[in-house]
Amino acid sequence: MIIIFHKILLFLALGMILSSVSETMFYQVDITFEYYMFFIIYGLYGYLMILLNYYYKISSFAWLFISASIFWFLIEWAFVGILYESLPFSLVWTSLAWHTLITVLLFWYYFRKTMLWVSLKNKILYNSFLWVLL
Repeated sequence: MIIIFHKILLFLALGMILSSVSETMFYQVDITFEYYMFFIIYGLYGYLMILLNYYYKISSFAWLFISASIFWFLIEWAFVGILYESLPFSLVWTSLAWHTLITVLLFWYYFRKTMLWVSLKNKILYNSFLWVLL
């Protein structure tokens, strides 16, 4: 029972982090039922991505980019209507340039590595760089 609760809490927290980095940091979002559904959807897809990356032992930057691109393309295809607005440009922009680069590689991969393995000075520099960039 505790393991199930832990996994539910993990994918909800992951959904909050990924959806806030992907959507609410850049768009003004109304707090509605759909807003909370983004937490669940992003968390579910993020959790599945973690499980598959662990199962296939993805550790290199290139394979992480490919797996993140596939997952974010699935999110844009299934749940967001912007994918179909200006074809073919929108097929690559939102999933590859937006979610893969910003959400997964910049925030999930490098932020985690920076917070775990570098000195306090480099942590401050990295966070300052993100603040200026965004």
